[in-house]
Amino acid sequence: LDAQTIKQFAKSRYTPMRDNRFSVVDFDGSDDYIALDSDISLTGEFTFNFWLSTTVTSTNYILGHSTNQSWIRLNQSSSELKFKIDGVDAGTITSFATLADGNWFALTVTRDSSNVIKGYVNGVQDGTTLTNANTFYFNEIANIFVNLEYSGSMSSVSVYNTAKSAEEVYAIYQQGITYDESSLSGLQGYWRMGDDTSKAYPTIADSSSNSNDGTMTSMASDDIVQQMISGYDMGAFESTGEELGGDFARAVVADSWNAYANMTVNSITGGVS
Repeated sequence: LDAQTIKQFAKSRYTPMRDNRFSVVDFDGSDDYIALDSDISLTGEFTFNFWLSTTVTSTNYILGHSTNQSWIRLNQSSSELKFKIDGVDAGTITSFATLADGNWFALTVTRDSSNVIKGYVNGVQDGTTLTNANTFYFNEIANIFVNLEYSGSMSSVSVYNTAKSAEEVYAIYQQGITYDESSLSGLQGYWRMGDDTSKAYPTIADSSSNSNDGTMTSMASDDIVQQMISGYDMGAFESTGEELGGDFARAVVADSWNAYANMTVNSITGGVS
């Protein structure tokens, strides 16, 4: 924005619409994970949502159980999303392309009433599908029963006992990495990796109504860090004709929203210039 526009914004009654900061937990891929207070068992439909950032291109386990052989893992180099569900090899979603360059992306997994499992990247279904009706158990984030851990960062993990439709998956993704899912129906667990400040290190609060908090294991308090989205949601303002002309105001708002809609979610160091 140029000086004149900034001056006009200063004179207007401006209200930001969205916080551009978000909290993440960094996992070293060696022994870091989050242990939940209680098991979660998914016997039918489910949806998992993750916001992830990693540079690992080989096998990377996202979520699992301390004793049961249920887990989800990525393998970017072979474009795969693989599952084991209650000890059974549930198969692999192939041709599943995710990022491994440190940029943030949204990963969603759903199982519908016909037991069909689908994967989504940034709100859009990708790759093949598979079918499995077994109960999925988990009580650990970023780890599985044989101590194979996730390497990278997570901003949030949510799980539902319903299968979100393609339209719902895309709508949640469109809300962005700072979106709070806690009011959505069917939520069984929601871990915002430090954004829910009702609990402090080493506890990661469950922002659902189930109070199934997690404990950061083999980790330190500085593994919780703040990041920023690359750009501002400029929000809304009120102004008189003297402060901002109607056409000018509409043009600024349109440009601001377009910039936000087209931005890429990244971390920023050193602030925003």
